[in-house]
Amino acid sequence: MGPESADNLGEWTVLIGRVSKPHGLDGEVSVIALTDRLERFANLEWVGVFPPRGRPWRAKVQAFRPVKGRAHLTLEGVDDRSAAESLRGAELRIRPDMRYELDEDEYWVDDLVGMAVLTDDGRSLGTVREVLSLPANDVYVTEHCLIPAIKDVLVSVDLELKTITVRPMPGLAPDLGI
Repeated sequence: MGPESADNLGEWTVLIGRVSKPHGLDGEVSVIALTDRLERFANLEWVGVFPPRGRPWRAKVQAFRPVKGRAHLTLEGVDDRSAAESLRGAELRIRPDMRYELDEDEYWVDDLVGMAVLTDDGRSLGTVREVLSLPANDVYVTEHCLIPAIKDVLVSVDLELKTITVRPMPGLAPDLGI
């Protein structure tokens, strides 16, 4: 389907969406956005398509429109409902250099996963294993506790040292006496 084979898509690692279903008869797909900014699809020229079956490929994004919190995309080479149906469950990825600029105090999830978490007095709370995006705020999951990503708790995030410093709140990690 696309001019670029799977051999050339190793750098397309940033997951931005997942195809949920076809929409209409002309090959448009409905995408569950895995990004905070749905509008990021508006400026997307290319996307790596990683289907559940078959080889990944690179597709030119021909059209985007937001529909009820989802991205509806028309991809080059996906010209009918049958082709769109074959993409159900496909992951859509971009290269890290294709990301949009973050605001101050914003971080990419894949930068946070694996970072050590320390209290402001030096006690270890483990390593970030996952970031949950919840309606009120993100939550960092470590092997010892759940840490709300809010200003009252986060002291600093140091991407170079790969550490997150937090001001513990009562009951944050009872197993650790915190």
